[in-house]
Amino acid sequence: MSLIDDVRVSLRVVSDMTDVEVQGLIDAAVQDMRRVGVRAALLGDAMNPLAKSAVVMFCKANYGFDNNDSDRYWQRYHWAVTALMNSSANEAAEVATSAFDELSEPEPSPEPEPEPSPEPDTEPEGGDGA
Repeated sequence: MSLIDDVRVSLRVVSDMTDVEVQGLIDAAVQDMRRVGVRAALLGDAMNPLAKSAVVMFCKANYGFDNNDSDRYWQRYHWAVTALMNSSANEAAEVATSAFDELSEPEPSPEPEPEPSPEPDTEPEGGDGA
């Protein structure tokens, strides 16, 4: 199942009529986690299970108008994000990202050497020196 399908099931939504809203909440959750330091490698296509749980909690906290459990879901979301930020998986993703960045950065091109200026005439003006 895709992430939006999982979130839809968690929200107890049976139709795809609210997919625009649900996808917006998913995108906001992922962006919020990136903002606070969760590495993109944990949020990509093969999303870390804890990150996926955080997305679900974010969506459950923000979906709909009459949500008495919103505070409880917010607390669970923040707990999951904090756990992700402090996890060895996040550190490993940082190391892998840093190593990739070092490999993918182009080497600076050497600056061109300046052209030599023409040598000045050594004879004084006037031509014959007298």
